[in-house]
Amino acid sequence: MSRPWKALVASLALQAALCGVTATVEWFQACAACGAGRVPVALAGFVLYAALFGVALSRGPSILVFGGVLFAFGVHASLMAQMLLARTVCGLCIAATAGSLGIAGLSIAIDRANLGRLALLLPWAALLVAAGSGAARPAAPVVPAEEGAVSVVIFTEPDCPYCDELRNRVMPEIEKEFGARIRITYRPAADLPAVRRTPTLILTPGRPGAQGRVIEGLPTLERLRGAIRDLEIRS
Repeated sequence: MSRPWKALVASLALQAALCGVTATVEWFQACAACGAGRVPVALAGFVLYAALFGVALSRGPSILVFGGVLFAFGVHASLMAQMLLARTVCGLCIAATAGSLGIAGLSIAIDRANLGRLALLLPWAALLVAAGSGAARPAAPVVPAEEGAVSVVIFTEPDCPYCDELRNRVMPEIEKEFGARIRITYRPAADLPAVRRTPTLILTPGRPGAQGRVIEGLPTLERLRGAIRDLEIRS
């Protein structure tokens, strides 16, 4: 067994573990970078990398392993492109993409033919990500909050009683309490194809690079107040 292949197998195990950790985190808090309501990407990644690790151990270097690795990198790269276009940041997503890039590089080092396979698989991976998000276009960028303020971007639909309740009952209390410490923006749900439930709120701290929060559905006043205070601490 060559040294690059051993490194690839070990990297698959580490990548599966990282995806498992990310899936656990997303179980309690949705990722603002990946988008609310998206198919659980981290869980799918854990299953895929665990399966590839098992196949790699049992069968050694094979087109099945290489194809899975290269396709997974295409998915990671497409998700990263969407994250950058949406101007959101997720450290775990970046780490997973970097790990996937390293595994793809090892695959090419083991077999140069994988470079051509990568070029073939990238468009299909991008198409899968676009279909999974509900549209072939990226979400419109979220306007960044002013320095020190928490940005609350609310995605709503016209015929949504919960959206009306949020706008008319919850948000006036939040605005009264936090004043200039928050910046509220209302956007149509169509601007973010990954939205599953309305209203969906994306909260972002004022400090650049800090991880935000996603709240799906109508939050209670206490829950939203607590989320904003938590993000103020990070700002």
